[in-house]
Amino acid sequence: MDSPSGSDSFPPNCWIPVPPRLLPGRSPAEKHLGAVVRREPLARQVQKEQTRALLVDAALRVFAEHGYEEATVEDIAAAAGYSKGAYYFHFTSKEDIFLELLEQWTGEQTERLRAFEKATPAAAALLETLDGFLSYGERESLWPRLLLEFWAQARRHDAVRRELALAYAGWRRLLAQTFRRATGSGLLSPQLDPDAAARLVLATHDGLVVEACIDPEGAQRVSLRRVLGALLAYLASPVAEELPEAARPPVAKGPARKARRSRPSAA
Repeated sequence: MDSPSGSDSFPPNCWIPVPPRLLPGRSPAEKHLGAVVRREPLARQVQKEQTRALLVDAALRVFAEHGYEEATVEDIAAAAGYSKGAYYFHFTSKEDIFLELLEQWTGEQTERLRAFEKATPAAAALLETLDGFLSYGERESLWPRLLLEFWAQARRHDAVRRELALAYAGWRRLLAQTFRRATGSGLLSPQLDPDAAARLVLATHDGLVVEACIDPEGAQRVSLRRVLGALLAYLASPVAEELPEAARPPVAKGPARKARRSRPSAA
């Protein structure tokens, strides 16, 4: 039998049999599809993932520093150290990578809310949940500025608006569940409206983001734990009875009161 083509290690008419167990087998996908599936070398796949990650990281910096409208594909590619062609290999447009960053942020925030969903004790779980959601840690310098871009572009781009709407709706549900659990454990006032408390936390988050953008040094001096302490102290206090009637949680209406007699008009 002839030797395999391209082999110079052995003289002609000399070949070494390969045991069947060492021959490359067909993958489940190939068996199912009845066709050969092209395999990409692992090193090449890793390199592609690294390139994409570097482009996303560069886009974060460029959008945060220059804003979405002023940023260009060329700026992002250059910041990552790649050509414009390399950028378009991974992303179809500037909006494409912007949405990638938006999905990354919303996904990370959702995971932070879910991280302590079943943790005990309930008091520590509540504090860690809110701390993880409101704190950006090492991300403080860039992410708050990018969030302003997300909110601004939501007015112009339907895809951005839909993603933000879904994310905020999901966060309200997760936060409300956290507050119901805390209320059931006696940590918070039984009069607390979990949905309203969830909206209060989201408003606190957005306010801290704005503060970090307009006064970074002042925001860094603020202790998040003190903010959380004040927020939880407010939520734990039975303040409903002290609030104006319009601001109190809705209660079941009793029997209708008799109408007051009208005051006589002045002569």
